[in-house]
Amino acid sequence: MGRCLRVSPVAVLLAMALGCSSSPTATSAPPVEPVNRLLVVTTDADIVTLDPSGGSLRAVTSDAGDGVRHAQPTWSPDAQRIAFARIAIRDRQLEPSLVTTAADGTDRTDAPTELTPIYLHWDPAGERVAFLGTSQLGIELQLVDLDVDATRARTIMFGSPLYFSWARDGGELLTHVRAGSARGALERVTIDGTRSPVAADPGLFQAPDWTGTEDRAVYAVGAGSAQRLVVADRHGTVRRTLARIDGLVHFSVDPTGSRVAFAVERVREPGTNLRLAALGPGDPLPRVGAGALMIADLDQGTPERIAEGPVVLVQWSPKGDALLFATLDATGERQTVTWHVWDGQRIHRYATTEPTSTFARDHLPFSDQYARSMTLWSPDGSAFTYPARDDAGDGIWVQRLDETGPRRVAGGRMVTWSPR
Repeated sequence: MGRCLRVSPVAVLLAMALGCSSSPTATSAPPVEPVNRLLVVTTDADIVTLDPSGGSLRAVTSDAGDGVRHAQPTWSPDAQRIAFARIAIRDRQLEPSLVTTAADGTDRTDAPTELTPIYLHWDPAGERVAFLGTSQLGIELQLVDLDVDATRARTIMFGSPLYFSWARDGGELLTHVRAGSARGALERVTIDGTRSPVAADPGLFQAPDWTGTEDRAVYAVGAGSAQRLVVADRHGTVRRTLARIDGLVHFSVDPTGSRVAFAVERVREPGTNLRLAALGPGDPLPRVGAGALMIADLDQGTPERIAEGPVVLVQWSPKGDALLFATLDATGERQTVTWHVWDGQRIHRYATTEPTSTFARDHLPFSDQYARSMTLWSPDGSAFTYPARDDAGDGIWVQRLDETGPRRVAGGRMVTWSPR
């Protein structure tokens, strides 16, 4: 992730709570099957879905304004439901809630919470929504169980900063609390809040990632130049070391659970140096320079260098046969990202764009965490979407892989593509 784009979760909370504006009016058009749809936060802070050409718009919310805003919309794994944060300000008091609806905005549930949700993550079965919010105790992890009580959000744990990932069977979460220069904690947490430690010395990273249907996860352990990116079982036993690292590592496991893409970020502290650490004679892994984007097989082989540059986002295609990544170019106050796709053989470069403030503030600094819960890829892997600013303001763009330039399909602050 880019250092110029990093903000604190508290800043995210305050930014979400301020301001209000008008919003589209809900239509009475016939229902639309939630297949191949874009989920968009509009410039008015309402939520809509539309097709990739920008047509067939359907309003999920229509009450933004007068102290009401919506944020963080997230598709359920089967694309049948949407979860989002609703933030109302009444008498100068925040009244946030975690809302779920059917894809057309009907069949609504509301779970009031004292926290403003700043990140949402459905479980694999689409039965529960775990989310993060900021409280006086730091970052709080809460859960809404739709099958038990869709109107109640209950606290699972605290930590700051806190990242997590659902196990592929949905039975528990793997959480990571980073503690700055102090030792953090990796824990398995069941949905009733039972906690079990996993690794004694987690390294510098954000959210852990599970590997397919197997009982394995990828994360970093160790400290300083002794850090390692590893594949470990549910109990923390390391099964394979993928690389030795010195810095903050970003990574994402492909949907097949067979490969991981990773890059290392420069640590902004005096005396630190970002690099994949040099290994001794006979070590199978090569020394790799700062900022390199790598692909590693989780079971065998040497990591392969894919690209160079400050990578701020990595997402695998739905079939795991292509990798979308964005590199950062920060010049003065203006920040742009350039979009790339690696197709397994070579890299295709696409547009250089200026991110919307919502995308730059809320998503890019935490792109590893968002890679666990949402996608910019189309369901068939033929295109990707992103939010960007141009002379017309904040907009939603679609880039087909077989086309040179992107198409602006709507106005909007943030977008995610349906998983089917």
